[in-house]
Amino acid sequence: MKKNYYIFSMGRLRRKDNSLVLERGGEEDGVHVAAKEHLEPIDCLGSPGAEKVIPDTHIPIESVESLFCFGETVFTMPVLRFLGRANVPLHIFDYYGNYSSTFYPRDEMLSGLCIVEQVRHFLDPELRLALAREIVHTSLCNIDTTLAYYEHRGIEVTHDRMEIQLMRDDVTEATGLRRVMGCEGYARRKYFNTWKRILYPVPFDGRRSRPSMDPVNALLSFCNALLYAVTTSELYRAGLNPMISYLHEPAARRFSLSLDIADIFKPVISDRLVFGLFNTGVLNIENHFEQRDGACCLNEKGRILAVKKFDEKMKTTIEHRDLHRSVSYRQLVQVSCAQLATMFNAGQRFKGFHSWW
Repeated sequence: MKKNYYIFSMGRLRRKDNSLVLERGGEEDGVHVAAKEHLEPIDCLGSPGAEKVIPDTHIPIESVESLFCFGETVFTMPVLRFLGRANVPLHIFDYYGNYSSTFYPRDEMLSGLCIVEQVRHFLDPELRLALAREIVHTSLCNIDTTLAYYEHRGIEVTHDRMEIQLMRDDVTEATGLRRVMGCEGYARRKYFNTWKRILYPVPFDGRRSRPSMDPVNALLSFCNALLYAVTTSELYRAGLNPMISYLHEPAARRFSLSLDIADIFKPVISDRLVFGLFNTGVLNIENHFEQRDGACCLNEKGRILAVKKFDEKMKTTIEHRDLHRSVSYRQLVQVSCAQLATMFNAGQRFKGFHSWW
């Protein structure tokens, strides 16, 4: 079974036969490598007291779903060609843990007819509005389900839920994209207003992401970045162009369709992960966050823990009501991307995923 690999430390990635090799660093050049193969326990290699000789890590290419790079890793051209032939996306994150870019393999899956349909749905105001309404309506339904979970556990969110439900109903009647986005914006403000109660005593004073000024915003931005990367991989595998979007405006140098699909799953994946990490004490402000250049971000230990829990979350399975079988959270994203592709290729209506737990 294929899996994601996460690279956190400095080193050089090269090809050897049908494997990727993450080369160790040496004391003479000041480079230390900690190769955490698929989120092994934290060893903090490269810090004072760590071993000076660290074995190379071999990764069979047939076992790789995607690569996530958080460290300063050097990639050779043979590696990039190798990843392209194996259809393995490489996701790059910056110094602060923000999503930066993706090395996108050759578009073998893309269909000219599918791209034409994607563009047609963008250019046709009614078709675009219908997709935008479905995305926002589904997202607000999932927000409401998440809040219902905490309401049943004694947290006061009733009034906010009512306001969000009104916006959800308004979206279905909206006659323009501006109104859809207005409903979404108002509902999300009400939603984030509940976070200070859900996360108490962890301080939170609203969503602010550019830059993140507190630990909650920093962790949420990091989890969203991971979700964007996963969504981009699944859109690629579904044969969709991730730059042609319907809710978010297409822009240069960003996969805006990934933002559209990720909005459906944020309340189910990213948001619940943030609640769980803080409320169970897996992450805490004192040990897992730091200030960098006037912004708050996860330190290395915090990033590794967050990625580990995110990866576990994406592997967790549920019994799907419609498919009548167990599927993982990652497969939920995969199914939504496939359904969107089916809409473009076969004319079937796209219906977003609604959580029920």
